[in-house]
Amino acid sequence: MIGEPEGVTDSLFTEVRDELAFKEGIPTLEVYRSSIENGLCVTFLHTSPFIFEGKSFQMMEAFSKEHHFICVGRSYRKIYLDHPKRKRKDKLKTILRLPVQEL
Repeated sequence: MIGEPEGVTDSLFTEVRDELAFKEGIPTLEVYRSSIENGLCVTFLHTSPFIFEGKSFQMMEAFSKEHHFICVGRSYRKIYLDHPKRKRKDKLKTILRLPVQEL
């Protein structure tokens, strides 16, 4: 899952996807847009290599307890803001979302 800039329409998305397939030879048939409703979440901007995400989730869980929330299940969302091959590993940014509910 990746974030999408504001203002992207369905037609612009399709045009860019098809242009990538044509010009770059990248298979894009399985690329699609969707909207996901997260509900109440604790959100954290993780700015380290992916292998250290566990520490960020621990911090999010501690924040949840401190503010009288409880984590709902063990599911979470990751939204990658950088490409790991184009950015230094210590500069990678990922949005982490952990579903919670009030106690």
